This record gives sequence, structure tokens and C-alpha cells, in this order.
Amino acid sequence: MRAATAAPVTAALAGAAALSVAMAATRRDHGLGLAPAWAWVLTSLQVSALFAAGRGQRTGWLFGASIQVCWITYAVLTSQYGFVPGCLVSLVVQGYSYRRAVRSPAGEASRADRAEQGREFEPGNTAG
Repeated sequence: MRAATAAPVTAALAGAAALSVAMAATRRDHGLGLAPAWAWVLTSLQVSALFAAGRGQRTGWLFGASIQVCWITYAVLTSQYGFVPGCLVSLVVQGYSYRRAVRSPAGEASRADRAEQGREFEPGNTAG
């Protein structure tokens, strides 16, 4: 793993571990075992990661993959083991997408490049 890639991966895994420990620390012995707010927190983080990936930010894929670790923790703490296979698949797909984005020769197109490409197809644009 390249040094430039190691730092974000380490940070993502550390964040996932910290969030998982926080969930475990707030576990209760009744109901699902966790406050309902945890599902909302994890969902909002996952949507944020997908939004970032959709905007061309490579770290969105990494962030999304790390949130899957938290979803697996949630599944185990709430005895909802059916979440685990889907989370593992999502972790692998998002991890692969991050790895592919990082290894691409030119990286991802910058926002300016994507905006310029979009202008080529605007009605009335004779430059493209």
C-alpha cells in the first residue's frame, strides 16, 4: 500500500473502530439493544459517503466501506445477523471502488474537467 493511500485507510478504519466502540458502550439489555438513533447516524453517514463518491471524491468509497464495519457492529449488537452478508458485500464493492479510483492513472476527473465536459453539450454551444 502506498503511503498516500495508507493515511486515509488508517483514518477510516480508526473512525469505524471508534464509532463501533461507542455503539458497544451504549448497548442496553432491552429492546434492540441500541438506541434507535444509531440506525439514523449510520444511515446518514452512509448516504454522505455515497453522495461524496457520486461527486467524484475517491474517499467517498473509502468512507462508505468503513461505515460497513459499523453496520456489522450494529447487526451483532442488535442480533440482526441478516445485515452481515449484505454489509460484507458492500464493504468489498466499495473497497474495490476506492482501490480502483486510487490506482487509475489519471485519478478521477476534476470538477472543472467534468464541468467543461458538460458545457460541450449545452444547447447553443458552438465551441464543442
